[in-house]
Parts: sequence; structure tokens; C-alpha cells
Amino acid sequence: MAGAAAAGLARLPRAVQPNRTVVVGCGDGCYAMSGFELMRAVEHDLPVIWVIFNDAQLKLVKLYQLANYAKTGLVEMAAPDFAAYARACGATATAWTASRTSSTPTESRSPPVVPRSSTPR
Repeated sequence: MAGAAAAGLARLPRAVQPNRTVVVGCGDGCYAMSGFELMRAVEHDLPVIWVIFNDAQLKLVKLYQLANYAKTGLVEMAAPDFAAYARACGATATAWTASRTSSTPTESRSPPVVPRSSTPR
């Protein structure tokens, strides 16, 4: 799943197939707009994994602006500490960064987040 509605739809597949873990892939801008779904996942103990792609911009808004106006404005953003946010919501968070020059991920501040009591099934 991806896009602005991805986090909100994360519970739907879980309702259809309750024995499976849901993985949500979204950008940092999308997560900034809909990341409160993490609190709902923690509240209901749903095994949802968020993978947040951090490029410090509202990418879809930027692409729309470029396509329609040939310029952009107010689409760059400072990335918050997503791991700290996840922990504040009661989830477990692990941060990974993949380098273009290395195939080995290293810990950083762009985390996938998982509700604390959940494990992949």
C-alpha cells in the first residue's frame, strides 16, 4: 500500500485476513499527514508495519505542482524523528537507512514502525 490513504486503509486487509501482518509503505509527507493511524494500530494491537521513505518533501504535491505550474513551492520539509513518535504512541520503532553506495542498511532516523506487542506472522 502507498499514498496518502495508505495508513488509513491499513486496517482493512487485517479485517479480511486477520492472521496476516499488514505492511504499509509510504513517504514521509504521507506519514506526516496520516500517521495518527499508528495510535489506532497500537490501541487495537494490530500487527502493522510502516516503512517510511524519507526524502524530506511532499513528493506527490511537488509532482502535481511541476505538472501544472512548472515550479514548486512549500513542498520541502524537515523530517521529524519518526522513531520517537512511534515510541510515544506505544509502538516499537527501528530506524534503517540504505545508502546508494552500500547494500547494507544502517540504523538511522527513517524507521519502519510496528505496534509493540505485534510480531510478523
